[in-house]
Amino acid sequence: FLAEVRQHTWSSGTNGVVAATFSLRLKGKPVSYVVPLAFVKNLDKTLTVNTGALLTMSVSVNGGTPPYKYAWKKDGQPVEGQTTDTFSKANTQSGDKGAYTCEVTDSAEQPQSITSDASTVTVNGAG
Repeated sequence: FLAEVRQHTWSSGTNGVVAATFSLRLKGKPVSYVVPLAFVKNLDKTLTVNTGALLTMSVSVNGGTPPYKYAWKKDGQPVEGQTTDTFSKANTQSGDKGAYTCEVTDSAEQPQSITSDASTVTVNGAG
């Protein structure tokens, strides 16, 4: 870590200030602080959709190191093709009911991951 030298010059003027130039050398180790990854918007605990309707849910996070990676799961198993902050599935059917979560991972050198609350999806009209 290299020390930084900063200079400031005061001009003669009011309040009895005398003109002068001062140098200040700051030493120390650089400190990096990353805000922990956290949900700003988590999933609703329950969600009910009608058969044939659009199933959509989303999360929002802050902190960590963007960009973020999203991995949606249904009943603990990965859902292919769902890699953004919004889960979307057209033409919902009875097989789409279950517990959904979203795991979010940041892009830090040592990535942080958090998992959303589970949202239990019920499909009306499902037999």
